[in-house]
Amino acid sequence: MVSALPSVKVLVTGGGGFLGRYLCQVLLRRKRLNGRALDSIAILDTGADTHVPCDTKVQVFPHGPTNQASSAIRVENFRGDITDRKLVEKAMQPGSEGGHVTIFHLASVMSGEGEEEFDKCVAVNLDGTQNLLEKARALHASGRVGEKPVRFVFPSSFAAFGPHPEVSDETKLTPQSTYGMTKAVGELMVNDYTRKGWVDGRTGRLPTVIVRPGNKNGASTGCFSAVVRELLMGHDYVIPYDPRQTHPVISTRRTIKGLLALAEVEGESLGGDRSVNLPALQTTMEELLFHTRQIAQGRGIPMGEVSVKIDPWVSGIVGRFPQVMRSPRAETLGLPRDGSVEAVIEDYVDEFLDDEMKDDYPLFSI
Repeated sequence: MVSALPSVKVLVTGGGGFLGRYLCQVLLRRKRLNGRALDSIAILDTGADTHVPCDTKVQVFPHGPTNQASSAIRVENFRGDITDRKLVEKAMQPGSEGGHVTIFHLASVMSGEGEEEFDKCVAVNLDGTQNLLEKARALHASGRVGEKPVRFVFPSSFAAFGPHPEVSDETKLTPQSTYGMTKAVGELMVNDYTRKGWVDGRTGRLPTVIVRPGNKNGASTGCFSAVVRELLMGHDYVIPYDPRQTHPVISTRRTIKGLLALAEVEGESLGGDRSVNLPALQTTMEELLFHTRQIAQGRGIPMGEVSVKIDPWVSGIVGRFPQVMRSPRAETLGLPRDGSVEAVIEDYVDEFLDDEMKDDYPLFSI
């Protein structure tokens, strides 16, 4: 039976990035969110193509199945910064009077770049987040989205914890990086705006997401993807971090599933603390390398050569993050968990490797 609830518009900040693109693709295939029909998706990104007409998806998501499966869903493109108040307000406007709005706030300056560019990190990760929250607050006050406030999904990071050997949902946040500090403050803002009734917030703390295809991003933890990706592409790779040091990771697939599941959780089940650790696998570079070699051998994929040379800069940042991450709240909520490190790498090969060789992305199956 089709729900009579008003439709929902989804705003994805950072929608032109790796996770943002796949979140949008999954939404386009699902056509629904939280029991509501998907009216439109607004992509706000510094690299989004504003010249693509709002009802044309082929240039944003160039794979046929996506376009065919979602021909009635409008995709809007907004190029610019989340600190731009007028642009954020425009991107957030509901698709129809009384229609709901859900925001996935993925835009962020990453950990490595944040250490190098303090002012930029604070401007984007703090000022930009508050700008979004304020515009969501104003939209709710206007009455244009019905009685319920805008649903605000905020991906935080285990970097917010700081250098605890092991963390759980309730571990004290003592970040030792600029990026981690901004994520910790963002969590508190989401909690307080929710307490005030201005938004319906929920925060998913992410461990390191693997395996990211494409070029290196600004994350200091990118080496945990690169050791798999580069070697399977036939490139030599120098491991910059202690290969035996334990580190929490999550697959791309479980990241997207987890954020969507968190978006659909009833707020009452989260209470006053809206932050939830997404389930992580605990692994090492050594284990990632072992399974990568096994899979490459089994599939006849020629690998590059690997060596180890500790990079003090990478080790200095990654060493300030937790080594083990527990997620009892996610387990209670039934959020999805990866089965094994080997399965994560297998999924990467199946989903991304062939298309990555063509410098393209496949349609994400989930």
